[in-house]
Amino acid sequence: MLQTGHSSSLDAKTLKKTVLIVDDDEWTRFSVQKHLKEESFHARAVPRLEDGLALCAQNPKAFGLILLDIRFPDGECGLDYARDFKKLTETVSCGVVGITSHMAFLEKGDWTKFGMDDLLLKPLHKWLLISYAQRYC
Repeated sequence: MLQTGHSSSLDAKTLKKTVLIVDDDEWTRFSVQKHLKEESFHARAVPRLEDGLALCAQNPKAFGLILLDIRFPDGECGLDYARDFKKLTETVSCGVVGITSHMAFLEKGDWTKFGMDDLLLKPLHKWLLISYAQRYC
């Protein structure tokens, strides 16, 4: 039988979802993407909150995990946008995990009230990134 180049028998659950990294720091975006890709995870990185929201709005089913920086140089706070990411991905199982290098955010504790599933401290170690990607993607 002739194959048409696409397979309708693919189960969507067997396809890995993408990790979206929203962070203004170029080194963080580079290193997180590198670690994830080394372990065969799909990763997409953007420097601005608006870029991340636009990607989620275009295709919310594509993402399994959003790593969201907390502090941006223009004074914006990732915590204020976590609910927006959650709302865009509410029809799929997508984790929103904050990332920060500021201990004060960890001490406050209840970031879940902002819509985040967890909060990680930078630098982000490869084993930790992989465990979160495995959990959500």
